[in-house]
Amino acid sequence: MCYVMTQDLLLRYDHYLGANGYSKATCQKYKGDLQQFYNYQGSETVDEETCRAYQRYLMEHYTPRGACSKIVAVNTFFRFTDWKVRMDVPKINRSTVSNAGMELTTSEYRSLLNAAKSQRNPRLYYLIQILALTKISVSEHQYITPEAVEQGFFLIPRGNSSKVVVLPNALRKELAAFVESMKLKEGPIFSSRTGKPWDRAAIHKSLKRLCRGTKIDPEKVTARNLTHVVAFGAAVYKLDERVKHINGARDKEEH
Repeated sequence: MCYVMTQDLLLRYDHYLGANGYSKATCQKYKGDLQQFYNYQGSETVDEETCRAYQRYLMEHYTPRGACSKIVAVNTFFRFTDWKVRMDVPKINRSTVSNAGMELTTSEYRSLLNAAKSQRNPRLYYLIQILALTKISVSEHQYITPEAVEQGFFLIPRGNSSKVVVLPNALRKELAAFVESMKLKEGPIFSSRTGKPWDRAAIHKSLKRLCRGTKIDPEKVTARNLTHVVAFGAAVYKLDERVKHINGARDKEEH
């Protein structure tokens, strides 16, 4: 069966992503990947053969992880349209996408924390721990607010459901002291001087600068690598929309 892919449909898909809790970074990536698929096929017609040809093209021109991420983006569009076409997502052996010696060790992780502390950079010091212990993506730190620190958990929108990430208690106590010292009342606790969430590019630069004075290869120090350092972190749960009522339930228990 053939389907017709139009610019109007792409625009509606853009609105769909924004309305279903996808982060700004994810929306931009998915739109770019989908536009690439649209440009590749050379026409508005989509069928199974088109998908197979595009999948072969991706596997020949991109790394396994890069190809898979683009396939996932296009498949998300297919789910949105309810078209009966899909591209198979290849299984990736971790060893095929990770360079030997390029992952952070726990010793290097501690060195980064010590460097952040010695440079009196508490914002980076705590963000490094958040990434390592909760395994969240770097763009998701925006959901950590003073209220979330007080409650001990934060919610990350996932379409019609939410992911609840529970902060480890020891870290939560330190974050509470950080929030109090910075006199933060609302909004993301990791923010810029203008109050906006600390963006990915700025975080990346801060991590690279942190490596100066240490023996750690700067190429290894990325937000993604930090999520692979600590074996066990926060408890993560998938809940439906009713999770929004968790605050009300807690208030009733306390009173």
